[in-house]
Amino acid sequence: MKAPVFAVVILLTIPSLIPAQTRPARSGPSRSTGCGTGIAERFAQFDRNNDGKITAEEFPGPLFQQMDMDKDGSVTVEEARNYYGQRRAARGAEEAASGARAAETSTTPPVALEQPRSASPQAGGGLQVVDAVFEACVTDVEACARFYRDGIGMREIEPPDAARGALLEWAGCQLRLRKVAGPKPATASLGNPMRKMLASNGFRWFSLWFDDPAAIGERLVKAGYPAPQQGRNVSMTFDPEGNVVEIMGIPREASGETFTWGMAVSDEAAARRFYGETLGLPEFDPWNLPPPFNMKMYLFATGAGRVKFSQPSGQRPREASLGPDAPGLRSVTLRVADLNAARTHLAERGVPFEEGKERLLVADPDGNRICIAQAPARADQAANQAPGVSPSRNASPKSPMDVDARKRLRPLDRIRQQYGDFEPAPHTEEIAEQRPGEPPLKKMPDGDPARDAAGRGQLFESIVIEGFTGIQEGMNGLAIADLNKDGLSDIVATYSAVRGTGGRWGSGEKLRVFVNEGGFRFRPHTVRILESKVTPESFGRGQVPQLADFNGDGFLDLFVTRHAQMSGGVSNPNDQKIGNGLYLSDGVWDRLRDVSARMGIQNEKAYNRQPCFGDVNRDGWLDIAVGCDNIKDAYGGVPHSRLYVFQPNGAQFAEGLFQDIGGTDLVPDFGGFYHDRSKDKAGPDVNLRDLDNDGDLDLIQSCHCDVLDPTSPYSPAEYRQGVFCWKNLRAETGTLRFEKITGNGLACEARLKWNRATQDYEAVGKAPGLPYVSFADVDNDGLQDVLAVGPASPGWAPRAEYVSGRFWRNKGGFLFEEATEAAGLSALNGVYHDWLKFFDAPIPLGRPGAPMQPAERHPYFADAVFGDFDNDGWQDLVVLDRHESPNLEARAILFMNRGNGAFEPKPTTFSGLDAGGISGEATDLNNDGRLDLVIASDPDNSGLALSLARYESRVYWNTGLQGARENHWLRLRFSGVKDADLIGARVEAVAPAMKQYRWIHASHSYKSGGALEAHFGLGKLTAIDIAVALPNGASVKFSGVSADRFLDLNLANKRIETVPAQEATQ
Repeated sequence: MKAPVFAVVILLTIPSLIPAQTRPARSGPSRSTGCGTGIAERFAQFDRNNDGKITAEEFPGPLFQQMDMDKDGSVTVEEARNYYGQRRAARGAEEAASGARAAETSTTPPVALEQPRSASPQAGGGLQVVDAVFEACVTDVEACARFYRDGIGMREIEPPDAARGALLEWAGCQLRLRKVAGPKPATASLGNPMRKMLASNGFRWFSLWFDDPAAIGERLVKAGYPAPQQGRNVSMTFDPEGNVVEIMGIPREASGETFTWGMAVSDEAAARRFYGETLGLPEFDPWNLPPPFNMKMYLFATGAGRVKFSQPSGQRPREASLGPDAPGLRSVTLRVADLNAARTHLAERGVPFEEGKERLLVADPDGNRICIAQAPARADQAANQAPGVSPSRNASPKSPMDVDARKRLRPLDRIRQQYGDFEPAPHTEEIAEQRPGEPPLKKMPDGDPARDAAGRGQLFESIVIEGFTGIQEGMNGLAIADLNKDGLSDIVATYSAVRGTGGRWGSGEKLRVFVNEGGFRFRPHTVRILESKVTPESFGRGQVPQLADFNGDGFLDLFVTRHAQMSGGVSNPNDQKIGNGLYLSDGVWDRLRDVSARMGIQNEKAYNRQPCFGDVNRDGWLDIAVGCDNIKDAYGGVPHSRLYVFQPNGAQFAEGLFQDIGGTDLVPDFGGFYHDRSKDKAGPDVNLRDLDNDGDLDLIQSCHCDVLDPTSPYSPAEYRQGVFCWKNLRAETGTLRFEKITGNGLACEARLKWNRATQDYEAVGKAPGLPYVSFADVDNDGLQDVLAVGPASPGWAPRAEYVSGRFWRNKGGFLFEEATEAAGLSALNGVYHDWLKFFDAPIPLGRPGAPMQPAERHPYFADAVFGDFDNDGWQDLVVLDRHESPNLEARAILFMNRGNGAFEPKPTTFSGLDAGGISGEATDLNNDGRLDLVIASDPDNSGLALSLARYESRVYWNTGLQGARENHWLRLRFSGVKDADLIGARVEAVAPAMKQYRWIHASHSYKSGGALEAHFGLGKLTAIDIAVALPNGASVKFSGVSADRFLDLNLANKRIETVPAQEATQ
């Protein structure tokens, strides 16, 4: 299908038709590495029918209208050349005028400030830096210009001139090469670049952050320069004058290619005061450098670029003492929005400065020359669109500079700056259609998935639920259960503000409760939380909610995981260390009391993700497992997974507390955190399941690593990966103890080792790094089978085995066999090209020179939701793709069970699932006996969303089409026993021609939770026998239970009652 939205896809995939080496300058980071193709070659990529013209259909968007100069509805290659020629001429003339050097001033730098007079910038303070011009004094201008132009890929603004020097641009910053006298340095004897960088205090090196640093190394070699020297996570080389150039990938917290100036300083505190308080530059979170350095690197914004510095140990001479005209890196010019305001700012702070023609000259504490000049009007305007990273809270929130900086960091601003004035309109939820007796259908943003799901006849329809599906915030997690005991499923969800509109990861989370009023109508309801640091409106980094009755009062209690305010193993000074929360009902369902601190379950220094409940020692009290992850450098906390076993101290729950047995002999090799890459594991999901049907809950965790960088102090890159299994021996021995199991067909382990010689990872062992695990009996043999999914593209994270999904069939006796292909799930390991072909969707155009094309990547599967969606007696499957990219439209994938334990993927024209998501839950929201779907959207957790529509979580109504309406069903909930006795129970539905099994749990898949219920599709059966096998060994049977009812089974007195609830919507 042809997608109108492809106008955006094309513009984002192929920035323009112009060659990268001559592409007009941008005010912010360029995504090009300098390797481009000619206009004619790019033109040919879009001229699909080879008629010598591009039509609006072949190249939709505003750029087409600009190139179509004669307005005949088509663009020829000559029109494209003329268009870009005019742009180059206009841009070159403008930059030649604005880039002229300021007149020479005194060569004697003023006395450096040892300490600023003012402790912090006042309101309106700071220099309001627009951009930066870095200066290098060189003896051979032409050789250096050629190196930075041909080898690095910078754009030449002013060609080399023996008198004037040269001017180049890259990533929104400029490099001025100034001609000075002196002998040319002997670069062959320079040796180790790190030694040169640390030889003296002052401006020492350029640090250039690239999308593809390996491509830059290849470019240098191709241009005739030596290959860069490879370090642990960076490479280094020398320019022809012997200046060090550091080449590295874009750090995760950065959003684009960045020009950075590196320094060594004698006093880091004085330097921070000068750049942060005296000059008022926004400060970023510091980096913790690994051994042998063991020091911090501080970073400050200079418009689109940065300056970074650290204080190595020992004494070093001042580089500035060589004078302003010695070869080397000599000064930086900060171009400001208002030079007069900058002059006043410096004078008010008592900063010595020298006046020059249209510029000021100051010195930092090490005597380094800082020039301050008026920015050209165009650069000032462009600064509002320059990309970057949000400054840390160290930057003054009152400063207008900080406000401008935050504007520069918005992802949509980056797209606008890079691809033109592209401004997605704010999205408003709309109803596409509503028929009597049906919920209103949601009008989805146009795209191939939406067009596939258009019209009627699909199994699922996306619907509008007023006050819920229109919320444009990231949903961190959800739990669905009947909170107020009216027979209708309510929703509990945690939310985060959209970072693209000013929100920050780790702040502004909310807890929302939606009460089901029947007929797909929900109303928001505010719960009260007593004796707590958090409120529903300020929920303190709340992540995944889960519901169960811990204290036995008949009301559901709430457990919520949280991540820490931490980076590099160091807590933020403002971190309240709230940690996980346990909120007990206080006599009514909507009043909760915070008992987290006294219960010992906070784990406040960890990156807590999925919780799981169950009574692991059969003492009648619920225990809690928590899976913990590690992203980047303990950004969000350390991976200290826990198994909290409740220790009663009397008859009342509130009198006891939880004790973690992770890291002990009771559960060897689970949990604990050792800050040792040979021992530690990161697993955001964790599961308590009775995999061998012996009545006790076993423990399963699938672990992965999240990032590439091996050098960060808390990097998980060399962590152990794979599936880890612990069998609970309580049934066999009478006491609680877990045995770690290997060699059972499911357990597997591998890891990656960083080879410092080859600067690459080497796999040790073979195991998938698939962190999200789901369980279901897909072949109706009474045993829980296992499916794990996750990301598999090398660009996301290293793996010992690159697969997106793996399925294991349970053979009994805690033994498994890999059966991905036999179960019809091998398609999970296809790349987007395969899936787009399956969906008959357009394949995005490739990006010339890119190491991996968009269609070559794997989907980022984030959750797998089992349920019998057509009520035929066999469990089906929905797998969620959380990928966020302007190049690809993610969608959930429905796999229907063939009736033999094997699956068949279905197109969107069948499923109606026209959006992806980060997690999901299958439940019957309208009591019609068919499982609906709630899918959480959280784009900020996965990438960049171009529309606020992507933040709207989805509700998919099960229409009953595709056979579901003709089949019967049974929905069961249970009473008469405590939740601790119920969780883990096996429910059997038995008839002469059918056997089915469900297990009762509050956690069903990743980042979601559900009710302690069982849903069965019965096909053509109108009655069936039910048997409930409790973990304590008791079995309760109910014979001849009639179909098509929502029933409460009392397991104490064996009574069956119909659950009173409002009528279902058809």
